Amino acid sequence: MKLVFQLNDKGPKPTQFQQGMQAAIDKVANSSDFKYTAITSHIPYSEQAAELFSRPLMRFTSVRHPVARVHSHFIQTLCFWTAVRQGWKPFAPLNTSGPAGPSACDSGDDSTYMQLATANDTVEHRYDFARKHFQQNLMYWYMRGDVRGVEAAADQYDFIFVSERMNEALVIFMLQYGLTYEDIAYLPSKVRTGKYKTAKDMPQHLNDYILSVNQHDMQLWTLANTRLDEKKAELIDACGADIVSAALDAFEQLLDEIRAECSDYQRWYEEHGFDGPYTYSGSPGIGDESGLGFSRRPRPPEPTMLAMWVIGALLAAFVAAQEPDAAAAAAVATGLKTVEPDDYPLAAASAAPQHYWWDKPGSPHFRKPLYVYAWCGLAPESNSTDSNDYMATIDATPGSASFGRITDISNSPYSRTEAHHCGVDRSGKWLGAGGLTAFLQQDAATGQPLPDALFWDLSDPAHPKYSHGLYTPGGACTDEFRSLRAGGFAVTNMCGRTGSQGGGYFVVSPDARSLKEYAPYDTLSARNKKTLNPHGIDVDEDHDRALTSDFIDVSSTIITEMNQAPTPILQTTVRVWQHSTGTILKTLSLPKNMSAGNMDARRVPNMVVRRGHKDTSIKRIAQVWVTNGLGMLYHVDGVTGQIRRAYCLDDNCNAGPGTCIMSNPFKGGTRMLLAAYSLSQVRLLDISDTLEIKTLDIFQFEANAGGHVVKYDESTGIAAVSTYFLDVPGTILRFNADQKVSLFLVDLARDKLQLLGAVDFTSAVASKGPSSCHGLAFNSYYEY
Repeated sequence: MKLVFQLNDKGPKPTQFQQGMQAAIDKVANSSDFKYTAITSHIPYSEQAAELFSRPLMRFTSVRHPVARVHSHFIQTLCFWTAVRQGWKPFAPLNTSGPAGPSACDSGDDSTYMQLATANDTVEHRYDFARKHFQQNLMYWYMRGDVRGVEAAADQYDFIFVSERMNEALVIFMLQYGLTYEDIAYLPSKVRTGKYKTAKDMPQHLNDYILSVNQHDMQLWTLANTRLDEKKAELIDACGADIVSAALDAFEQLLDEIRAECSDYQRWYEEHGFDGPYTYSGSPGIGDESGLGFSRRPRPPEPTMLAMWVIGALLAAFVAAQEPDAAAAAAVATGLKTVEPDDYPLAAASAAPQHYWWDKPGSPHFRKPLYVYAWCGLAPESNSTDSNDYMATIDATPGSASFGRITDISNSPYSRTEAHHCGVDRSGKWLGAGGLTAFLQQDAATGQPLPDALFWDLSDPAHPKYSHGLYTPGGACTDEFRSLRAGGFAVTNMCGRTGSQGGGYFVVSPDARSLKEYAPYDTLSARNKKTLNPHGIDVDEDHDRALTSDFIDVSSTIITEMNQAPTPILQTTVRVWQHSTGTILKTLSLPKNMSAGNMDARRVPNMVVRRGHKDTSIKRIAQVWVTNGLGMLYHVDGVTGQIRRAYCLDDNCNAGPGTCIMSNPFKGGTRMLLAAYSLSQVRLLDISDTLEIKTLDIFQFEANAGGHVVKYDESTGIAAVSTYFLDVPGTILRFNADQKVSLFLVDLARDKLQLLGAVDFTSAVASKGPSSCHGLAFNSYYEY
């Protein structure tokens, strides 16, 4: 049994929204033992509401043709206020004398209120109603949340139902998510067919006007139909048209039987000790002691929706009578197994996230599973004959039986190249990775230098397949990969081909087959040549800017016969580039007492803020946060050149050496993860104020465990963190932590980090022996 409660959109104001919502959730949770909670009814989409629920979170909604919606809304509003004027009390307690309850306009075939309302129905009244601002593009405004644009609004939802195709959509929903008829069976709470004039009864000029002022809603409705058609086509390809058709026919037959048995549901409730039925309509909730539902004598310990006992019995008889059972046949055809969440085993080796009902075989998380790719090389103590560097695939799918386990490895053609950073491009087609010391080796077969950037084909995300490599003639020491909007990457080279010259960055094409290199070493002044060692990079494509952070002069780390303990030169510079041409526009320097190697750079995301009744977008042009080796995070304005400290690892800003890597910003650009190597920590940060970043939670690893690359998947709330490993022969660059990749759940409702498990690469891949993994990437990308 699932519990659905409803929240009135006329309830708490935005400043009290989360508090009121949380109170409603807590009230329901404390009075029932239902496993799943859903918010339904007339409430605009908001991340504030979504944040109160555990991850992964599913969002779905429904749309209706805008002309039909406006006419229907007009009748509902007209009838509602007609009933109120006649003494109806919509929100009164049950013991209130006189008419009360949620269904004033739907009390049987001869609703007095509906008759009175339709007597005042005129074309002029409908025009007046359609001209009201709140009636124009209402669905779009309710659905869009904090984004703008029809496609962006629709993209926030896992599934959009279409009212005119509701039964068809429910069956598609059932088959796609591995549900059963019991999950989608329903009894209409209102049937108004033939009780009022609809769009077909109205003059064309009125309908044309309504359509003209609801273009966003019309685009939404069209897009929803297109996406529903696409989902149906996918099912037909997987199952066969006859199976999908049979499932829909069976559902229609089931609904006929439910309506026949339960149409007089008021009589049914009375016979079973109820004052009246719980229904789907009304606010603020089913089971409330208001006139919105009906109570049982004695009141049951938990609310029950509709005549679900009757429906359950009918379902049992109905399913038993089906030959064959269309849903079961469809499940077989799609490889689904209809099971309860508790029947699906968790991974024994790790604490996988809590089950959710869509974590069944057949749900998007199974058909589009989540993987973490770890870019690994053999540790010095490994004596394996299989010495190639490799890409390990770790299952991070919530609820999966293999959660937290390595499910695949794919070798690079090369070995001991110091596997460093990696990334997945926005198309999801390519996984790119770099070897920090690849430039020091040659291909034994060709005598040519090894490629600096390697690429895996992600056509099958569960089994990445090595494809090819690309060579950069002007730079080396390949480091960070950042995805670009149209596909491909921007990638830093921290040094030149000899290791002593400065590096630059290069742009990989969307097909990963070519690159354009920006290595302007020869054009720089002598001073700038010494500091061109970019490690971190991010790109502001809207304003044609790239920003890089210089980390270390690689040549200063080389051990020589004359200098067995060289002192590394840690850089203090940040550069602003014109991304389209690779021209350095500005070189900004942090004072030496403020910096010791600028490791990572993350673009400060744009934000949408509410000002009065309008959403205002705050554009951050060429702004980045930069982390450095003193455990500090700086805000760098690439336009004004202003540099300000925004965060320290400790309150006194004297934590000492502490290289940090940042995750992608998430939760609307208000949260970010920070991995701190020197403190062996991962931190959850509030970045709402770009200059006053706050710590929300800290996870402490074991001593000397390190903590380096950190990545976050917004759809599931799962983060991955690698411990720091670097061992470059002949240099002082030797950092060897505990060789693990850890998985976390980021609980945004409470702003907490929960460790789910870790893969220990000292023994995880028997054929390789002890390995160390530096770079990480999810097979998903979320723009911020």
